[in-house]
Amino acid sequence: MTIWPFSTLTDAHRPVIPYLVAAWFACLIPAIAITAVLQAVLPPEMLEAVNSAVIDDAAPLWLQFVLIIVAAPIIETALMVVVFSILGVLRTPIWLQIIIQAIGWGILHGAIAFAWGFAVTWLFFIFALVYVTQRQRSTLRAFWMTSAVHGLNNATASLGLIVELAT
Repeated sequence: MTIWPFSTLTDAHRPVIPYLVAAWFACLIPAIAITAVLQAVLPPEMLEAVNSAVIDDAAPLWLQFVLIIVAAPIIETALMVVVFSILGVLRTPIWLQIIIQAIGWGILHGAIAFAWGFAVTWLFFIFALVYVTQRQRSTLRAFWMTSAVHGLNNATASLGLIVELAT
């Protein structure tokens, strides 16, 4: 593809930092737009359900951020690898593997908080694209690049949540 960011995200030989930044922005900008639309059309309690699903008042804030920014991306990427492996054995075309990952993760997150599923579907489309692209270099690189993009996204979302809760 020659359309940015896809021209960058489908190039496994881009340098790491520019690649991660492009993937992060490919996540961030549409996710903000999706969230803005949801805030305009959904009742506030549906969006508050996302906040309560993410933030647990019983756990220390630092622990929650470690879990959200470090642990969740690693665990979810590991689960993505399992799904990609199964879909590969079934000879599912790559484009369909990416769509299945995106929709599946959107449904899983949406089951926790309905509004959450919409932006997450886009995010996992990008995560899946990063994974299949970087897998051309190595599975380990694909794993860590996907986890890093996911962690950057979660860090940004967490910062936004902190700002929102503080106001």
